Amino acid sequence: MVSKLIEKKVDIYQYPEEFEGNSGSITIGDLHGNAVKLAHVLFRHKIIKFKDEVSNPAEQYNQFVTTYEKMADYVSLYDEQLLKLYTQKEKAEEYEKSIELYHRLKDKDPRTPDEEFQLADLDITILTDSLKESKRITDAANRTLSNIVAEYKTMIAQFNQFMGTLEIDDQKALVRLIGDEFADRGSNDYFTLRLLGFLHDNKVEVHTLISNHGNEFVTGYENLINRHYLEEVGYVHPQQKPSFAGLRILLDEQVITESEVTSLINKAYKPSLKILDYTLNEDGITLFTHAPVRFDSIQDIASQLGVDYDDSTKEALAKTIDKINQQFAQIVEENRVHEYCTVDDPMDLADMSLEERKAYPLIYMIWNRWNENKETEDARPASNNDYKIHYVHGHDPFQSPMQHITNLDTPIGKGSRKDVEVTRKHLMKMPDSLEKDELLETINNIMRYKVLDSSDKGLTQEHDAGHTAPTKSGSLSDYRTSIILGISSAAGLLLGGALAATELAPAGLAVLGTAVFTGLIGYGIAKVITAAPIDTLNKDSEKEQLIQEQPESSSSTAILESLRGTEKTQSMDKSQEDEKPVPHSQLFSKAEPDKSPSITSSEESQKAMINRQ
Repeated sequence: MVSKLIEKKVDIYQYPEEFEGNSGSITIGDLHGNAVKLAHVLFRHKIIKFKDEVSNPAEQYNQFVTTYEKMADYVSLYDEQLLKLYTQKEKAEEYEKSIELYHRLKDKDPRTPDEEFQLADLDITILTDSLKESKRITDAANRTLSNIVAEYKTMIAQFNQFMGTLEIDDQKALVRLIGDEFADRGSNDYFTLRLLGFLHDNKVEVHTLISNHGNEFVTGYENLINRHYLEEVGYVHPQQKPSFAGLRILLDEQVITESEVTSLINKAYKPSLKILDYTLNEDGITLFTHAPVRFDSIQDIASQLGVDYDDSTKEALAKTIDKINQQFAQIVEENRVHEYCTVDDPMDLADMSLEERKAYPLIYMIWNRWNENKETEDARPASNNDYKIHYVHGHDPFQSPMQHITNLDTPIGKGSRKDVEVTRKHLMKMPDSLEKDELLETINNIMRYKVLDSSDKGLTQEHDAGHTAPTKSGSLSDYRTSIILGISSAAGLLLGGALAATELAPAGLAVLGTAVFTGLIGYGIAKVITAAPIDTLNKDSEKEQLIQEQPESSSSTAILESLRGTEKTQSMDKSQEDEKPVPHSQLFSKAEPDKSPSITSSEESQKAMINRQ
């Protein structure tokens, strides 16, 4: 069976110059809410392709990237205009109150000494001019917002054109997302949602692991269903999930419809969600989770969901995981994920105690961080009973030295190219120092591409167990059909010939004709079937590491800390916070469900959106 880790330098913002195919499944590290990253992986591993009529695939891909990045720029611009509206509304109200007070005091006779003092302090000319200026700024902001909405509609039309150029290259491949597919640092979740919808409509199997950023999206959807209001749980800081804000803008401005979004989520996203995943091989089992977790956490989640836990064999553990995901699928279907992924008790979700892990095992699975102190022998054992265990995860920058553990998380696709380039130029002007070297090393990792390619599969997976993305897809059931039709035609020929030699000649000729027709169908199917070769590797060579020298890229100190995915401080400072769950006590106050939903990263802009209506 094939299982190899592909690790190399890749620019996901360029159309692939090489196409690597796949061995049956690909597992993608943290997506970071980046639809370009998803599209690039799908192209590179020959799961999707451009239609034959696309004469310049690289140019078509570049147009998609341009639309994607422009959408991100407009999210920031939209936010700025809402903040202007809120600020100017407050100022205008103060000016109007002061003008009203001026006229009231001016007309009063007699006035008290205090009133005389108040009147003298009010300059009606300045107040009137300030009110006019405030209204001018407000009108300009509203015009800018209208122009932005028009641009959004144009960008969606451009994206629709891009989607119309795609087709499936390999329907048999399984795509596994390790998490952070939505509500992260990308441009707009709508793009990712449409790509997942395209895969679903073309029967490409997708497994998506629930994650901390994914949980923000899921809870937002559950609010949309229950309250017609796209409001996330709020554990991830708004600055760390602009892709969610982008989707919310499209909904708020009715560029896309709520029914389209809910339809895409219901058909393409919710059925793909899993708490954890696995594949089996001759020696053991590979476990997939979003965050790095202890082996015994599987038993904790089984206990919470009422599943009998059995890890006596690799098959028994696989069945346990299947049952866990079946229970979770029911929770997802009933829109109750928020009941399992939120907590009111103050705690460090990235470093939960034993008691907290057992009380909130699903939160542990999507938030836990790892370090050398947690890397004990019993935490992630290399074997259990008589089978081996391999662990694959994302979420965390810690790289385990243990050979049976693979971390797929890298900064690739995390943050915008523009911010990274600005910071790279800034760093090049810094004097040589250890800090500069560390920051440059982080920048150089931005193009680090990691994908797990494997032919291993689970107990019930339907994807082809080992193939190299054939240009003409053919299934085993099609092959069997051709064999059956061939046998039927042979029998028909014998029977038809016998009947034709008797008094039942007309019937015999009819049977002969049917047999010939059936045989031709069977022959045609057999001709287009391409047998899928099963590649095998030495069991000791599970990883094929293709690490190349990294080029220069970019970032600013704050951006770099975000790319690293680490916390330098326990502070909840909004400008420095990265991947640190925001406690309920520090969440922004939320708008009421019957009001227009906000789309920005501050309480002020939320109010501005409400007041704009």
